[in-house]
Amino acid sequence: RKGRRPFPPGSMRRGHAGAMLTSVDVITKQELTSKHDLNAAFAPQAEAKPTLLFKGGGMTTLYLNLPPGKGMPVHDHPGCQVTVVCMKGQANVVLEGEANPLREGELLTFSGELQVEPRNDAAEPGALLILLAQTGG
Repeated sequence: RKGRRPFPPGSMRRGHAGAMLTSVDVITKQELTSKHDLNAAFAPQAEAKPTLLFKGGGMTTLYLNLPPGKGMPVHDHPGCQVTVVCMKGQANVVLEGEANPLREGELLTFSGELQVEPRNDAAEPGALLILLAQTGG
């Protein structure tokens, strides 16, 4: 039945990878999935402003439209591992003052302790998918 736990409260059973689960640890399939309409996030914008796509489980996912000649101010993400994927056009991810040009389909990872400045130095619009994974540090 929908919403009913598959075993009595307080009982134990093995879950994924052999981990012991109690009834309070059981999550329905509906709670494990999340679907979002991203059309608004992907629409070109006049300014470089990140759009929050998802946050949970120690992971934050952002989409950053980068109009030509625009970028974000220098900042950092302490306690995170950062992954940046160029989804459209090209971008320049400046780390600690050093340029890291990315073309569509390229990925860059780095420690969130580094000072970062994503920007678009090209004449065409660009966009980045940014994943921030908490490292516990």
